[in-house]
This record gives sequence, C-alpha cells and structure tokens, in this order.
Amino acid sequence: MLQNSFTRFVPFALVLAIAILAHFNSAHAEDYTCGYYEPYTQQVCVSAGCTQQVWCAPVYQTTYSGGCYQRVQVTPGYYRSQYVAPRYETRTYRRWVPNTYVKSYVNRY
Repeated sequence: MLQNSFTRFVPFALVLAIAILAHFNSAHAEDYTCGYYEPYTQQVCVSAGCTQQVWCAPVYQTTYSGGCYQRVQVTPGYYRSQYVAPRYETRTYRRWVPNTYVKSYVNRY
C-alpha cells in the first residue's frame, strides 16, 4: 500500500517540479500589475451628412448679329441642393485595464 501511493506521488511531484522550473526560466513569464493603459481606435463622426445650397453661375454665349458681337445669357444662375456625406475620422484613445497579469518578455537567462 505504501509503495503504491509513493509511485503515484513521484510522477506528480516530478511534473510539478518541472512546471515550476519552466515557469521561472521561461522568457514569457507573467507579472502582476495594478493595471495599464490599453490603446484602441474608434471611428468618430466629425461632421454629419447634410444638404448644402450651391450656386451655379449663369451661362453666357457670344453671338454675332447685325454686324456686332453680343453677349447673351443662355441659362440664368440658380441655387442647387447638394448632399454632403458625413465625414469620419479614426481616433486613438487609451482605456485603463485594472488588476491584470501582463506578459513580460524579459529574458531570464
């Protein structure tokens, strides 16, 4: 009975010892921090879509009539409604991530 429980304990202790040694010798160990700032990006609407009144200038044409040149208005000027699409910008912000484990890439050798 004693030999049976001892043989079950030895492989577990060996695996545990290897895991502890691998953790302390690893280059990617985890360290506890109070928190850190994590950058993230977000699309922000800078100006909303709307319609604008755009002035279209009158169109003139020069004609020759009765021995002289005359400037004649073909189309009068007018305002035209034009849709302006919304404008977005990508902005980078930082958010606080509290009480976490952070991978530290320090060579421990």
